[in-house]
Amino acid sequence: MSKYTLPQVNMNGTNRDNLIAQHHEVVQACEALARALSEARPHGRDYIFRPHELQAAQDESADDYRALDAIRERANAIMVGLWEGGK
Repeated sequence: MSKYTLPQVNMNGTNRDNLIAQHHEVVQACEALARALSEARPHGRDYIFRPHELQAAQDESADDYRALDAIRERANAIMVGLWEGGK
């Protein structure tokens, strides 16, 4: 059982394949964002003589990754739930 609320597949709603495709797009977007965040992560060369500010920027960057991981986890869980039959 998923800890996330799964969509209800029914004849009046979005079909299962489209729901899976939509959440797959979310996962792909998360992968692209993860690559971009990695490229833009704080680096010491950009905070010369400012170690406390570097640490703050690194902490903020880690928060970004945690938020991204939560979005990716939810989209993956919904996809798996739909593959397994949904509700």
